[in-house]
Formats: sequence, structure tokens, C-alpha cells
Amino acid sequence: MGIAAMPKIKFVVEYQDLDVQAGRSVREVALEAGIYPNREFFRGFNCGGRGLCGTCKVWVHELSDKATSAPNNRERFHGMGDGRRLACQTRVNGDVEVTTFPGGDDRLAQGRHIDPAPQRPPDPEPPAKAPAKKAPAKGDDKADEKKAPAKADKKADDKKADDKKADDKKADDKKVDDKVDDKVDDKKAEQA
Repeated sequence: MGIAAMPKIKFVVEYQDLDVQAGRSVREVALEAGIYPNREFFRGFNCGGRGLCGTCKVWVHELSDKATSAPNNRERFHGMGDGRRLACQTRVNGDVEVTTFPGGDDRLAQGRHIDPAPQRPPDPEPPAKAPAKKAPAKGDDKADEKKAPAKADKKADDKKADDKKADDKKADDKKVDDKVDDKVDDKKAEQA
């Protein structure tokens, strides 16, 4: 009779492989290893491993058959599925890979450095200016008279179109009100 091998948990984001005692929760093991699995809005406001808040969501990939406990009702309530589990409710019985939510100031691996965006070089020449429009000649008063009435006609046409739209809307609203009144009257007649 040989000694049973201890299950291994590999924390993918934190680059840690740990041997653990069978039956322990992923949350317990993570906290002992210095990995904070909770992603709450305010640090420290969580249920403490009772499966109520849903902030310790992780992805668990089982490397052997029945490597974790079956999902319970608390996990189903929080919408877990497809390998997504609550760390506080997941008991380890075999080898698993655990992926925690990335981010946070408590991660063990150093964040990668991101260079600032490159700056656009200054233009060697300023853009060319658009040519200026010619001023109308003094004897061109008739052209100005033609433009002014056209603008007034356009405004009048726009006002007529807006008035027509408002009238159509009122008529549609009246039809809907009449239909609702008819339905209410029919229901009253059925009840009587």
C-alpha cells in the first residue's frame, strides 16, 4: 500500500505550483501562499469564504478526473459554469490549474512595463491655407436679393414640415388613446 500523492495546484497568473492536502479549498491555499483571490470593489469587503459575495471567482481547469468538488448551489446562484468557480467553495482532490482574475496591487509577479505612446513629430511645414473667397463686386446687388428670399422660403418650408409632423403625431396619439379606451371598455363589459 503506497502513500497517496498530494494534489498540486498551479496558480497560472502568479506562477506558483503548490502541493496541498486533499479537501482544502482553493481560497485557503491561495491566502496561505500570499495570493489574494478576491476582486471586490472595496478591499476587505467580502464574505470571508462563505460563498455569499461571489468576489473570489476563479477559473479551475481539472488535470485529473474529479479533481475538485462538485459545484454547489451557492456557485450556481453566482452563475458559475464552464470551469468558473468560487475559490472558497471549490475543494481540491486532485491536480488543478487555477487562473485568478488579473490585476490588483497584490500580485506576486511584477507587472510588465508599458512604454508611453510615441509622440507625433512636428510638421515641417504648416498646412496650406484655403484660398479666400472673393468679395462680390459693388454692382452685384441683384445676386444678394435673390439669396435672401431663398433663405426665407426655406425657413417657411421647414416650419410647415415641422407643423405637419406635430399634427401627425397628435393624430397617432389620438388613435392609440382611442384603442386603449376601446379595450378598457371591452374588459369592463366582460366583467359586468
